[in-house]
Amino acid sequence: MMNKFEFDINEIGENGLHIKSEQAPDFLNDISNSLFCVENIKFNSNLFIDANIYKDQKQIVLNGSLSLKYVSPCSRCLTDVNLQINPELNLILVPNNEDVFEFENDTVVSSYSGSTIDITDYLSEMVSVSFPAKILCDQDCKGLCSDCGVDLNMDSCNCKENWISPDFAVLKNYKN
Repeated sequence: MMNKFEFDINEIGENGLHIKSEQAPDFLNDISNSLFCVENIKFNSNLFIDANIYKDQKQIVLNGSLSLKYVSPCSRCLTDVNLQINPELNLILVPNNEDVFEFENDTVVSSYSGSTIDITDYLSEMVSVSFPAKILCDQDCKGLCSDCGVDLNMDSCNCKENWISPDFAVLKNYKN
């Protein structure tokens, strides 16, 4: 079980350090519990990380990608949907005593101290922001009937035909 994803900056040679790793996503379990937009996420693959790390003067630069497959119910019909996220990893680490500067693209700038750098929080954040705001099995998903609960993608119901708005239900009793 992986609790942290760390590397030692002393292992970064002239040609950099290449990390290719497959880890159980155990350290991501808190994410699925804390997301407000996506519920009931079940990870169904290991987390694959492929990254290059190199030194640029005092900065440590990490570029790469991660991949993770998961299952989550459709927001409309509750059918399980198999999905995958593949966010790019772009991280620049500067020593704690250096100024952190703004970067114009999707690169995250953070600080570090010591020779061991823990990027577990960064990886968790990248996974977290990669989930879609709303998961759908299909863009045209019809969802569930709000009255009888039938999956309108698979079946139909007569609820809408007999439905009368509560605002106008009182008018039903009036005759000409």
